[in-house]
Amino acid sequence: MKHPLCERCEKAGKVVPAIDCHHIISFMTGKTPLDKKALAFDPNNLESLCKECHQKEHNKGTSF
Repeated sequence: MKHPLCERCEKAGKVVPAIDCHHIISFMTGKTPLDKKALAFDPNNLESLCKECHQKEHNKGTSF
C-alpha cells in the first residue's frame, strides 16, 4: 500500500491507519464502461482514508 496512513488525518497532524480507499472522482460518473474503469483504477484518483474520514466524505451534503 502506497499510503498506509489516512491522508486527511496526516494533514491534520494525526497518525491514523487507512482502512478505506476513496475514489476522489466517483468512477460511476464515467460515461462508458472504459471511462469507469479508467477512473476506478487511476492511482491519482485514489485516496487512503480511515473509516471516519471516509464516512464524513460520503455524508457531505446529507442532512439527518
